[in-house]
Amino acid sequence: MKKRILIVCLILCGFLAASMNFAVAVYSETFPDDIGDVVDFDTGENVTGKDNLDIKELACNRDYRKVTLKLTVEGVIENKGDILVWRLLFDTDFFDEYTAGMTQAEKDELLLSMLQQDMVLYIFDLSTSDDIYQIIYTNNGVIILDGETNIIEEDTKSAIGNTLTISFNLPSSKENLTDIIVSASEFSNLGETSHMDDLSVECNDEGPTGGNNNSGDSNQDDSDFESGLTIFIALIAIIVIIGVIVAVIIIRR
Repeated sequence: MKKRILIVCLILCGFLAASMNFAVAVYSETFPDDIGDVVDFDTGENVTGKDNLDIKELACNRDYRKVTLKLTVEGVIENKGDILVWRLLFDTDFFDEYTAGMTQAEKDELLLSMLQQDMVLYIFDLSTSDDIYQIIYTNNGVIILDGETNIIEEDTKSAIGNTLTISFNLPSSKENLTDIIVSASEFSNLGETSHMDDLSVECNDEGPTGGNNNSGDSNQDDSDFESGLTIFIALIAIIVIIGVIVAVIIIRR
């Protein structure tokens, strides 16, 4: 009896695993890049010893609204700089609050001094069927901007060893990814010294959400999707139940 119960449980787990694998990814793709192609901005020639900038590959995943970008470099993700300067540049309310009581000259001096610091930047320019997003990472800080420079909060971020991973949610689940340009660069003294490697790719994102969303009503799009997802989950549950019943009948024979 115990053996039969165990077999039924294994069959049930198999059905569940198959169902989950069917529904996991909307879009996932990995793009390799050549090693040893970091260039000097001034000369345009390749330089050595910059493994922290040498892009090895870019992995991109979209799970409906959630986008995850994983950048791998030949060396180690280097943390140098301050994300504060980018928030000051793009977040007007934050800038006004941070510089309250300063004169205009003091504000200009603040930005200039912050831009003069040495920094390493990892930047993703992501185009979708609806908008353009820029993701800037420096020294454990992230700022994500849409096409109108509105700030979008990241969902998660991590920089471990040679891999930087950043994820965030798109406004609509029907935005398909079209292009990504990723760059790894370092600047010193307002670009007096600068090196960079970049990778430009096209995404074959033709997920089940239907592509370009031109209705202008992303809430309705997401509502329609959630309704469809509910029906899909119900169908999967029915398939699992039928599978278990069939398995039990076979075992009893």
